[in-house]
Amino acid sequence: MVNSALLPVTSIFDELFDDLGTKTFNVDTQYPKYNVYDDGEDAFISVAVTGIPEEKIQIYMDDSDYLVIEANPQKDTRNYQHKGYPIKSFKKRFWIDNRFNVGSAVVENGELVIRLNRTKPKRRNIEIITSNSSNTPEIETAA
Repeated sequence: MVNSALLPVTSIFDELFDDLGTKTFNVDTQYPKYNVYDDGEDAFISVAVTGIPEEKIQIYMDDSDYLVIEANPQKDTRNYQHKGYPIKSFKKRFWIDNRFNVGSAVVENGELVIRLNRTKPKRRNIEIITSNSSNTPEIETAA
């Protein structure tokens, strides 16, 4: 957890990483292994995908602002004398804060690296509506 005394000087990445740690949902939390890191400007998620062909990996954002990484490799039918790492299907979900946009995704040397570009907050003005005005528009509520 972030020390509340340090909040004013704590990097926004600390909050992102805390959220990624608490909001990551996996059936198998051990596979595949992944890292989350930053370079001071952007954040990165790297996932070990050794032995999984690039065309068998799908990356998308779902309706709940989760980055989803799925892989469905073909069943491995080789006759192993020793099998040191698994090659199996997986689905990992990462909650992405609205302060980041998913950028590029690259597979190199058995590692999938996804760049999360930091966005600058946009200021927008909110119109104040006078409650006793006859021109007050209807406010829609979620059903």
